[in-house]
Amino acid sequence: MTTKTYCSVGNNVCNRNYYCPASGVLHETCQKCSRDIQIGQGCNCLPKQSYKNCIACRGYFCSECLPGFYTDLISCEKCKAGCKECTSERSCTACEDGYIFNSAIKTCSPKCFSNTDCMDRKGKYCNLSTNQCESCGPFCTYCTSPTLCYACISEYYTLTTSGICQVECLSLQNGQYCNDITPEPCFEGITSACKCGEHKNCSTCTLS
Repeated sequence: MTTKTYCSVGNNVCNRNYYCPASGVLHETCQKCSRDIQIGQGCNCLPKQSYKNCIACRGYFCSECLPGFYTDLISCEKCKAGCKECTSERSCTACEDGYIFNSAIKTCSPKCFSNTDCMDRKGKYCNLSTNQCESCGPFCTYCTSPTLCYACISEYYTLTTSGICQVECLSLQNGQYCNDITPEPCFEGITSACKCGEHKNCSTCTLS
């Protein structure tokens, strides 16, 4: 006949592969480790020593944690935000509601519903067909689609009227625009900004 062992929150006397289900001041019977373990409880991989949020042990180490946690053998660590299940800090296997799983890099990203949702990630826009923040075109820091840019990464690139970033011309003078890295005089219908002192996105310039 097996003798029952009783435990409490402050007195975990359970043996290995058992856990203490107590949540208050009352004493409870030690239970065999299982998926019935609640968050904050944990399996004893060592006698009288629980591994918080652990549900199974292999030897003296935790081999499996509750969903939302991963094991580093001596403890159960919480998965990253948006990650419902994971095998390590950097490897998700399932996402929370409102997140999208990237199977290539094993991460969970928040769904987007407008470009505003992607503004905290430079060089991204919201693809409404996938609800994912995706990359703008080359050298672009703000866009509304992969082919329509509104700001380029630095002064070494200039924005064309078609919304593309191109290499800026060297030694561009006021009243000139960059035509395929060649400075030329501004005129009506130019495809990139006319240089005009500190002014931005000009089509003409009266400064000399």
